Amino acid sequence: MRRSITIIITSVFLFSSFCVLSADEKVIEGLKEALKISIQNSVKRVGCLDGYFKNDAIKILLPKDLHKVEEYLSQVGAEKYIEQFVEKMNRAAEEAVPLAQEIFVDAVKKIQFDDALKILNGKGNEATVYLQEKTTSSLVEKFTPLVRQSMEKVGAVKAYNDLVDKYCQNPLFQKVDLDLNKYVTEKAVDGLFKTVAEEETKIRTDPAARITDLLQNVFSGLTGHD
Repeated sequence: MRRSITIIITSVFLFSSFCVLSADEKVIEGLKEALKISIQNSVKRVGCLDGYFKNDAIKILLPKDLHKVEEYLSQVGAEKYIEQFVEKMNRAAEEAVPLAQEIFVDAVKKIQFDDALKILNGKGNEATVYLQEKTTSSLVEKFTPLVRQSMEKVGAVKAYNDLVDKYCQNPLFQKVDLDLNKYVTEKAVDGLFKTVAEEETKIRTDPAARITDLLQNVFSGLTGHD
């Protein structure tokens, strides 16, 4: 009799543990689904004409290293070089982001969540913040060649060279040393993550944004989010 009771208790414990594990796995898949859809929606928003350039929250501005250049060119009436360069940087980001969608989605598939329930019940962009912390360096590395390609295609490199050449016509000024490709890549990635965070918040707060059964199942029970 005691042996039977022990077997029953053990079976209940194992079954309960299995259920808890299954629930945790479901949360993990739900978080990944939310991030994947957030990335897809974000790419649609920013990977198009004016997606960066006309969005003040993520627009790529002139690097700080070029502020002296901007000041001088403004004084001599050559602001157009600054304006053209800023526009071309943003055009490069808009061109490159759609090409990088699979890189970002693949990072989501591979990510391991240390505490999925904590992330699920965290702030509105908790999963995006976690993804950004864990993957930014590798994403930048993979994204860099695509940005370099886009910079050449849209004329950002030429615009930068024209700007610097105009500045260096004054013999008192030295040529600026700037890793332009690195700057635009990092700013493009930052802008995409900001947009992904907004999309994640929508999924958490707006039931209409939960477009799959998994999202509805995982996020519908969040206290204070609906």
